Amino acid sequence: MHSYSTDINKLTLLSKIAVFSLLASLLLSSILNYLLQKAVALFPYIEIPTSISLKSLFGVIFLLFYLLFDEIVWKTSVRGLTLSKTPDLRGEWKGHVVTDYNGGTEIDVKVKIEQKWTSIAITLETENSRSKSLAASILTSESRLIYYYFNEPRSTSLETMHKHYGVTTLDIIDSNKLEGQYFTCRDRKTYGEIYLKKCD
Repeated sequence: MHSYSTDINKLTLLSKIAVFSLLASLLLSSILNYLLQKAVALFPYIEIPTSISLKSLFGVIFLLFYLLFDEIVWKTSVRGLTLSKTPDLRGEWKGHVVTDYNGGTEIDVKVKIEQKWTSIAITLETENSRSKSLAASILTSESRLIYYYFNEPRSTSLETMHKHYGVTTLDIIDSNKLEGQYFTCRDRKTYGEIYLKKCD
C-alpha cells in the first residue's frame, strides 16, 4: 500500500487524537502512580519505580489511538455518521472498460481496493494484464478518485502489449458505483471509459 492525498485537513483530526491521548494519559498516569505508591508502601523491600513519565505514556497512547483510527475508526459509521469524511472504497469491484483500441473494445475487469485512513492500494486485472496503483488522491469535494498506475501484461498476452504507465480518474457515484476515464502514456496512446460496481 502507498499513501494518498485528500482535500481534507487531516491536521484537525490529528489534533483531536492528540487531545484525547493527553486526557487519557493524565487519567491513566494518576491511576498508575497511585497504584505504584500503594505497591511501594506494601513492598518496601522491593525496588519499584514511584512514578511513570507522562510524556512516555502520552507517546504510547497517542500511537495506539492513531493506529486504531488509521485501521478501524475512520471507516466506522454510527447511524450514518463517521469521524472522517474520506469515502470508504475498500472491497472487490467488477465491471468493464471501453477502450478506443481497434475502434472500441469492451473488456471485463476486476478491481481490488485496499484502504486505510492514510494509505491505499488499487489493483485492476483483465484477462491479459494487471495494473497496480503507484500514487493516488481522493477529492471529497468532487467525489473523485484519481490514481497513477503501472500495467504489466501477462505472459499469455499478445506480443504487441508491453509494460506502461497510465492515469485513471473515477467519479464516486455512490458507495457501490464508480465511473470514469483512463489514459495511458504516450508510447501506447490509448484511452477509454471504465464502469465499476461493488461486489456484494
